[in-house]
Amino acid sequence: MVQRNLTWFNIALGLVSLHYGMGFLLGIAESSYTRGYQGALYGIATSLGILSLVFISKYYWQKKDPLWKIFGKAYGRNVESLVRFLSWIWMIGVVASQVLGAAFILSILGIPPVVSIWVLAAAVNFLSILKLKSMSRLFLGTLILSSLGVIAVVFFFLGANSYTNLAGQFLGGVGHISPQDYVGIGVTTVLITVLGMDFHQFIVAGRSLKHVWTGELVACVVLLVLAFLPAATVIFGRDPGLGDVDSKMVFPLILLNRGNGFARGLGTLIVAFLGTAALGSGIGVCRVVNSTAEEMFGQQGKQDAQHKILVSLVGIIIIGLLAMFGKSIIGLIVSFYT
Repeated sequence: MVQRNLTWFNIALGLVSLHYGMGFLLGIAESSYTRGYQGALYGIATSLGILSLVFISKYYWQKKDPLWKIFGKAYGRNVESLVRFLSWIWMIGVVASQVLGAAFILSILGIPPVVSIWVLAAAVNFLSILKLKSMSRLFLGTLILSSLGVIAVVFFFLGANSYTNLAGQFLGGVGHISPQDYVGIGVTTVLITVLGMDFHQFIVAGRSLKHVWTGELVACVVLLVLAFLPAATVIFGRDPGLGDVDSKMVFPLILLNRGNGFARGLGTLIVAFLGTAALGSGIGVCRVVNSTAEEMFGQQGKQDAQHKILVSLVGIIIIGLLAMFGKSIIGLIVSFYT
């Protein structure tokens, strides 16, 4: 039975944390490095997706069931199985994007991505089996601290005008974004937010519809504000001295090489927090991925350690392979959204 005990603050925090992770930060930064202000499109789409939830959250709040069960009751078990499988597919792609982003942060320390990808895939899967509240608080704390650090870099070291200029460029250049990007990045991100089980879990647990709607609106505003931070950092903070580096590494390298003394120390701390937060974001989604896989094979709720390990091993292989062959973070995310 669903417990309706989440306040608007808990709902907002949960919804933001699902979108805002390593894929969000490094993905937008990577895209902005090559495409300028248009790289912020994914971040804007996440905000619009949360806003869209406002219009259908009453339905989910009343139904309580995951999306595939709703489809199953209406159209039969075959459709239920298909929707469950597709939900599992897109979520495993999101975990792979988090692993890919974290691997490129570790590559700055000299660890080859081919090694860190498999180590991270294993860590995310096995840690997702453990349900430790203290660990969840640690990862959430590092995500918040890293976000505050990025805000400090943008507003205190790059200047607030860098943020407002980028937002103005995006609004002024909306008409120059290609239809393919609008559909491939914008529409798919909005739709997966509306349809994703990860997001529904917070809606159905809301104390009341008022708490649900308030939480969604707050999350929408927060993601909208955060969407321009990584793009502004890359566009206005890039240094020609970085040379020819992989675009996935530009964002952490800018943070590490910003100024001297305190500024550089702050950058190092932010990057360390980002790496830890990426692990936490991956674990959160991976836990849902594994429970969905257990349900697909009819083992949900069983305390069978061997089965859980088998599911995790399969997850490690799939996530590792996806991250290995992922060319861009946003590309990896939206391809699985689609």
